[in-house]
Amino acid sequence: FHLPDEEFPAAATCLFAANALDFMALAGLADVAEYTAKRMIALIPGKSG
Repeated sequence: FHLPDEEFPAAATCLFAANALDFMALAGLADVAEYTAKRMIALIPGKSG
């Protein structure tokens, strides 16, 4: 997770275990990562989301 600064926006990277595809389809993992990252960024004080 990186807080925003003058040059770059806030960013988050979600990592999964090597066997994550044994438990959930790739599309589902992508959705989990996207929504988790958006929620983390929305928690930054003063940032709406």
